[in-house]
Amino acid sequence: MIYDNWENLIKYSALMPDAIAVIEKFMAAVTAETPSGSYPLIGNEVKASVFDSKTNPLEKGVFEIHRQYMDLQTMLIGEEINYCRVTSNGLKPTMEFDVEKDYQLFGVDLSGAAKLLLKRNCFVIYFPEEAHLTSSTVNGESQTIKKIVFKIRYQN
Repeated sequence: MIYDNWENLIKYSALMPDAIAVIEKFMAAVTAETPSGSYPLIGNEVKASVFDSKTNPLEKGVFEIHRQYMDLQTMLIGEEINYCRVTSNGLKPTMEFDVEKDYQLFGVDLSGAAKLLLKRNCFVIYFPEEAHLTSSTVNGESQTIKKIVFKIRYQN
């Protein structure tokens, strides 16, 4: 997991050189009025999903993992609490891994999880196999959020 401010995104270009340029270009054009939807940026290598939702109480959350893609997540409107575990070991799966959609869900167990506040001008990167739980309420109050999740094909 990487958690940082937008002005530092360029520091991570060695991890994903092609992705950084298109993500920065997309972020320069996106606004709170950008319609929800999927935006292919480099074919299946880098894509952006913009969506509106509400934050949820922790007990309604789920951990998820991916195997082929990294998630780079940021907020346009609102803020949310995220949790990350470096592995899904010890978590109870609630479904089999969906290879086509590249994800698996797990029940909530915060043992050893890092907690962070995701808000405007910050981003978080979740690497494959890192279990992450997102969209949790801040201070227990649900709020409307608008979020971008960039999917970046992982090259190891």
